[in-house]
Amino acid sequence: QEPDRQEEEHGESVSYFARWTDRYKEAREYLYGTMEAEPDEEAAHEIMLEEAEQGNAYAMHDMGKIYAQGIGCEADKEKADVWYKKALAAMHYVEQKKSNTYLEYRIGKMYAAGLGTNQDYGQAASWFQEAVEKNHKYAQYSLGGLYYRGQGVSQDYVQALRLYTLSADQG
Repeated sequence: QEPDRQEEEHGESVSYFARWTDRYKEAREYLYGTMEAEPDEEAAHEIMLEEAEQGNAYAMHDMGKIYAQGIGCEADKEKADVWYKKALAAMHYVEQKKSNTYLEYRIGKMYAAGLGTNQDYGQAASWFQEAVEKNHKYAQYSLGGLYYRGQGVSQDYVQALRLYTLSADQG
């Protein structure tokens, strides 16, 4: 499959992409555990780092979480911020190249939480709205929350209820 972006990093070419690869799924199983196995933080850290260094935006985001929470390593806010910034930049690049509803939602979540950027509810609302227009249930729920709280949009309980209902109707 063609890479979404080539970039020189530390003298090496890096391809940016955003996919739930088998390696990424494996890293998440180690990170969160499964019905059969307890989490293995060290294995999660090692595999997730490999996947992030290969250019997977989702793994970059999870590396931010790993360093923020000290999962399988010492907590390190600076390293977390570096990974979150890389993840957000990679997500933006991949989404610009080819519209992706799930990425629009994920980018919105990053703006809402201030991960890799300053917290910006207006940007979050804008990204969620893009995904809402494509019927993304989690974006509907998230944008509904912004309307309910009046964050980045004018407080509007009717709009919040409408979005929550759309999301609930999808399970």
